[in-house]
Amino acid sequence: MNKVIIPFGKSELKITLKNQIVDVIDTDKNRNIKLTDEETIKIVDSFTRSLSLKDKNDVAIAIPDISRPKIPETIFCRLLENLLKSFDGLIKIFVGTGLHNFSISDKELLIPKNYANNKRIKVYFHDARRGNNVFLGKTKRNTPIYIEKEYYLSDLKMSIGVVEPHQFAGFSGGAKGIAIGLASDQTISKNHKLITDPRSRMGVIENNPLREDIEEAGLMIKIDYLINIVMNANNEPMQIFCGDNPDSFNEAVNYIKKLSGYPVKRKYDLAITSPGGFPRDIDLYQAQKALTPALSFCKKGGSILLVSECSRGFGETSYIDLIKKYKTAEKIINNFDTENFVVGPHKALLFAKAALSHNLYIFSSNIELLSELKSTFLTPVNDLQTFLNRIPTNASVCIFPRAVQVLPVESENNIWFSRLKISFWI
Repeated sequence: MNKVIIPFGKSELKITLKNQIVDVIDTDKNRNIKLTDEETIKIVDSFTRSLSLKDKNDVAIAIPDISRPKIPETIFCRLLENLLKSFDGLIKIFVGTGLHNFSISDKELLIPKNYANNKRIKVYFHDARRGNNVFLGKTKRNTPIYIEKEYYLSDLKMSIGVVEPHQFAGFSGGAKGIAIGLASDQTISKNHKLITDPRSRMGVIENNPLREDIEEAGLMIKIDYLINIVMNANNEPMQIFCGDNPDSFNEAVNYIKKLSGYPVKRKYDLAITSPGGFPRDIDLYQAQKALTPALSFCKKGGSILLVSECSRGFGETSYIDLIKKYKTAEKIINNFDTENFVVGPHKALLFAKAALSHNLYIFSSNIELLSELKSTFLTPVNDLQTFLNRIPTNASVCIFPRAVQVLPVESENNIWFSRLKISFWI
């Protein structure tokens, strides 16, 4: 009997399989340390002492939205406390929503209570479609850079973000929190069109056109400083890299590569994959990222079960409208308007590409979501244990409790895994 615990929303699921060959693919052994509060405070204090705040009227801080791991309060509170003591101007916090759905009530979840109503702190929720953006020019890849005006005009600009493997930007964090999180819909869609380039892939930032486009935008925005956080398996800070953009991000990437790599030693009949619980499985739009590592380990023609709570349903709805319209992966791919690429519908393309070579199943506690997936190529699973009981006893199964923290590595020559550029992207 094989029993595996998988994060599911803010709780967990216990998966029980009988006699199957089961391997758990997780980074928990590499990510089992945690910074103490004293160590965290020391790092943040050193960083804030290095800031040049003279003659500055305001400081802008970009943070991730509710769909990303929350900035640990020890880090956030210490930063705000230090700024309030050493700086007389306005502190502006910008929630980098990108094109994600958001609610103003998320402020209660994102901003530490002791600072939420401070008169010297103002919180902004970015709206990519609102038009309150400033045009900074175009990158060499012709991406128009429209950025939140209030952020760009601030005297000192910084961003706090979590660095982990990202399915086509190489790694999350760094300038992405502003260049995408605080950008207009035109900017985001033009940048994300670069996912059609096979070099835009997980675990790679050099010669990754999508990531390089982001970095160029970051320089155009003139981001001053970054706080890059690497989380352990329990979403607690295990290391923090603070400093100039983009140097501190590159340091974080070099650090996390050693923690996330997992050799692809075999292919499995079935991959059971979870984004890692809340907030990574807040909706299906975000949970899709858990497919990428699973594709690397699952046999062609094999099955992938995506386990995601999806408390906020589908998230962005345009992609699911496309899936429901065309029903099959082939029809989505054949009818996708690549020339007029728009973020949102692109998730339908990513699901469809995965479904070309694998059978895709979705388990969620969101009954309405599962109901709407009927008759599509994303087969809903209403009873998880019944699904598991039907797995043949001679099947090989791999389980990803925290898929988005796993970076597949080609075992033969120990290079970062690149098969996805053949089977996953256009």
